[in-house]
Amino acid sequence: INNSKSFLISIDQNFDENIAITNNIPKSNIDSNLMNMLVKLRKEVAKDNSVPPYAVFQQFSLDDMCLKYPISQDEMVNIVGVGEGKAKRYSKKFTDLIKKYVDENDIIRADDLIVKSTGQNSSMKLFLIQNIDRKLPLDDIASSKGITMDKLISEMETIVLSGTKLNIDYWIDDIFDDDQLEELTNYFLNSESGSLKNALDDFEGDYEEEEIRLLLNQIKQTLNLKKIPNRIECYDVSNTQGTNPVASMVTFINGSPDKAKYRKFKIATKGPNDYAMMSEAVHRRLKRINEKGWEEPDLILIDGGKGHLNKIAKLNLNGIDIVSIAKPRKNEKIDKIYTVSNKEPSDFRYKTKALNILINARNEAHRFAITFHRDRRKKSMLGIDLKENLK
Repeated sequence: INNSKSFLISIDQNFDENIAITNNIPKSNIDSNLMNMLVKLRKEVAKDNSVPPYAVFQQFSLDDMCLKYPISQDEMVNIVGVGEGKAKRYSKKFTDLIKKYVDENDIIRADDLIVKSTGQNSSMKLFLIQNIDRKLPLDDIASSKGITMDKLISEMETIVLSGTKLNIDYWIDDIFDDDQLEELTNYFLNSESGSLKNALDDFEGDYEEEEIRLLLNQIKQTLNLKKIPNRIECYDVSNTQGTNPVASMVTFINGSPDKAKYRKFKIATKGPNDYAMMSEAVHRRLKRINEKGWEEPDLILIDGGKGHLNKIAKLNLNGIDIVSIAKPRKNEKIDKIYTVSNKEPSDFRYKTKALNILINARNEAHRFAITFHRDRRKKSMLGIDLKENLK
C-alpha cells in the first residue's frame, strides 16, 4: 500500500450494440482539403437549385462526409442529417467528387459505412411520429417521456433531417398568430444562412428559441419545390359557352397579392375548350419572360385538375415549377394539388398555411377572370366594339 501505483482497466463493452449517431465531430479529425472542396460544391449546387447552401447539406453533414468518404448514394444515406430524399436529390455530384478525391489521394476508407441507430433511438422516433400524428401537445409528449422541450425538439430535428416528415401545423397554429407566422416565414424565406442564432438576435427576444426552431422545421418540410415560391402566378379562364373568352393572371409575392402585377388576356381560341384557352394564356405569358413587368415566376399555379396540368406541362416552361389546384368534390374536404410527376394529388390532411396561400391565389385568379369576362360580355351585348390592346 505504501508503494501503491494507479493503473487503468477496461470496462466490458458489448460491441454487438448498434452505434448511436452523434453530431459532435472533432474538427481535428476532419479532412480540411476535402471540406474546402465540398463547401465550394455546395454553393454551386445551391445556386443551381435556387436554394440556400444549408438547404442542400448542413455543416455537420459535410463534417461527417469528410470522415466517412461516402462514394455512393446508399453510403450517403448513412451520413448524419442526410435522408433518402436528400441523398437522391443532391448526392451524385458530391459522391463523384469524393470518389475522385479518394482515388487521387489513395485514401483508405472504413470497410463498413453502415451506422445504425440504437434501439432506444428507434423507439423514441416511433413514439414521436405516432404521437405527433395524433396531434398531441408537444409539451405533453415531452413530459410523458421525461425529457425537456429542448431535447424533444432536438429529436424532432434529427427525424426531419433523416427525411421523415412531421406535420406540426396544429402546434404551430396554437402558439403563433397569423401576423407572427407571416413575420417569421418571410424572415426565413429571405435568410441566406437559416441561422437560429441570427434569428434570435434579429428579433431581440420577441420569440423563444424553441418557437423559432419548431417553425423552421415546418418551413423546411413545406417548401418542396425547386425554388422557394416567392413569386407565384395563378391562371384561370372564363367564358360563356366559348363566347367572350378571357384569362387572368394574378401574382402573389411572398404569399400576398401584388395587384400591380395582375394581367388580363383576351383569348383567341375558339369554342368552349378550357384546356386550350389556359394553354394559350400561359404560352403568351411565357413568351414575355424577363420583359419589364413580366419577371420570371418561381411557381405557375393552374386553376384546374390533372388534365389542365398535363396540357400546360407540354409547353416550354423553361424549368419553372408548375402545379394545379382543384376544388374538393362533395365527398372531399380539402383542395387537391396536382404535380406533373404524380398521378395522385398531394396529401394535405387539412388546410395548412402553405395550402391556404395557393387557395387564396386560385380564388383571386377566379374573381379577376370572372370580372373581366362579365365586363366583356356586357359590352358585347351593348354592341360596343372595343379595340383594346390587352396582352
